[in-house]
Order: sequence, then C-alpha cells, then structure tokens
Amino acid sequence: MKRLTALSLSALSFSALAIPAHAAESLNMSGVTTPIEDLGFTMISVPSDGIEKYMPAGDNSNGIPERIQGLFWMDGNPLGDILLSFAGATWDQETRVAVLPVAGPRVFSFLPTDKGRQAFKDALDSQLTYELHFNEDYSFAQILPISTFMLRANNRTPKELLSFTMTWISEGHYSRDNTFGSVFWFPGYQLRRIVRPDGTREAAYADYLKFAQPESLLGVHK
Repeated sequence: MKRLTALSLSALSFSALAIPAHAAESLNMSGVTTPIEDLGFTMISVPSDGIEKYMPAGDNSNGIPERIQGLFWMDGNPLGDILLSFAGATWDQETRVAVLPVAGPRVFSFLPTDKGRQAFKDALDSQLTYELHFNEDYSFAQILPISTFMLRANNRTPKELLSFTMTWISEGHYSRDNTFGSVFWFPGYQLRRIVRPDGTREAAYADYLKFAQPESLLGVHK
C-alpha cells in the first residue's frame, strides 16, 4: 500500500455544519444557529500544562458515551492539531452518531506554529465537521468528513474514497487509522485520554507534556 504524506493530506479540503446549540450554551456562546463561517474567530495562546482549564473535557452533559468522555491527545498525529474534546459534539443516542465541528470553539487544540495555525484556518475556511458513526458498544467508529468541498453544501466524503476510523484498544485509548481509497495509506495516530470527565489527569498527561510545546493554540470567538 502506498503512503500518502502529511503534506498531501493537508491539501485535502472538507467542511462543516452549524455549531450545535447545546455545545454553544456549554461554552457560553451566542448566535448558536449561525454557521461557523459567519462567526468571528481568533486563536488564543494558553499553557499546555493546565490546558484543561481552557479546553473543556467531555462529560455526560451532552449525552456522549462514557468511552469518549474526557480530553484526548492525538499521539503521533503528523498534522497541526494536538488535543480534542467531544464536549462540543452533538450526540444522537438513537443512531449513535456524534457530529464534531473541527473549528468549533475549544474543540481542538493546535501547535503554536505555522502548521498549527494553517490547520485551524483550513478547518475554518472549509467548515470541516466530522460525523462519527459508532457501533453498539462504542468500540469502533467510522468517521465521515462533512464539507462544502467543490462548493457543494454538506458533502459527505464516501468512506470508499477517504476512510477515517477509530478502534477501541483499552480504557481511554483508541487507534485512529486512515486510508485514501484502497491504494494510499497515510499516518494515523493513537487517541489517548489525558483528562477524565471529572477533570483529573490520566497517566498519559505526562507523555503529552513531553510532546507539547509550552503553549498551545485554541480557536475561540473574538
């Protein structure tokens, strides 16, 4: 299987939906029905050590399953994003689908570098949203990017073309794997929980700090 480089991957453009109302309320946002592209966003710098004070750990307040509650480190991700929280996701219990706006406020953290800033800008410009379809025990999820790619609103990229998956390894640990069609493979990573839903730190937090720079970037409202 051929390897698709991180540079090639960063050139792929997708997009997103409006920010979920309950997620907006939990982050004290206003204009909750307004699409991301119409909102004023900026990036702020926060300490990587203690980032949970600025980036909410997912809990049961929006109904997400226990296995994806907390704050997760994308260990080995070759791109510019570092942490993610499902606190900003909408959750449909009947279909077991989570919708996660990548450029939503405080949903992802980014490296304080040109690569990190570009990753956020690309997500914001393309309105990148992920739709995660979980199985019954939440041990596997198929992730579908939703986009306005090529000016088509709410375009879902078929998994036959671009496949993102999450496979449960152990408590607080998923493997994230990626394929482009059936020919190309590009780097995946390990999704490790570093903060529990109650705000306490996991053992993986120390490893995250060894990787992270002293400061991280978060997208927020201006």
